[in-house]
Amino acid sequence: AQVELAFELYEEATGKGAEPDFTALGRYARALAARFDITSDPADLEEAIAVRRDLADKAPEHERLDVLTGLANAIQLRYKQSGSHPDLTEALALREMVVDATPVGPDEYPGRLHNVALSMLDRYNHDGDISDLNAALAMERTAIEVFRPGDPSLVSSYDFASVILRKRFEQLGSESDIEEAIDLGRQALRIASPDNPSRPYVLDNLCSTLRLYFHHQDELAFLDEAVEYGR
Repeated sequence: AQVELAFELYEEATGKGAEPDFTALGRYARALAARFDITSDPADLEEAIAVRRDLADKAPEHERLDVLTGLANAIQLRYKQSGSHPDLTEALALREMVVDATPVGPDEYPGRLHNVALSMLDRYNHDGDISDLNAALAMERTAIEVFRPGDPSLVSSYDFASVILRKRFEQLGSESDIEEAIDLGRQALRIASPDNPSRPYVLDNLCSTLRLYFHHQDELAFLDEAVEYGR
């Protein structure tokens, strides 16, 4: 109902020839994103990006970083759909700009740093440059240090750092990387409450890492642990 209302209000404003204000544009952009999540219609994503660019030009200073984050997220999503490298480059640049303008502290900084790490990993997956993997890991380690103890977002950061280490092990073969990946995956699982939406992904990633280490070490205990988590 809120999505439909946002569309109705936007169409009413534009139909009267009025220039939609910042709040109306924000509602419209969120409505487009919500509809894209349901329909996967590329036209909605394209329009959402265009609206968010307009929002970035109109944003008051205290909302500008949130608006740029929303724009980066939409462009990153388009990259996931199309594989367009310029989209990845722009999303990463926007996320880095946001981090550079964010004071270091537990409120916004670690989550925005995590976003940069996500884009860095995507660029590594696209280009294969190990320096992107190392940079993503360094950022995620910093995010973990800055989060408040007990912050639910720590689950995703521990899990993502584990994934990065597993990928680096696959490329470089350092046993310390796979061992730390398992430790971080276990830590993520320990602090993930049963209703945490990231918990299924944490379980899946940890099981994948344990199976990989089993094939490397040929120790049945790692496979047994993966089976136990998979029950």
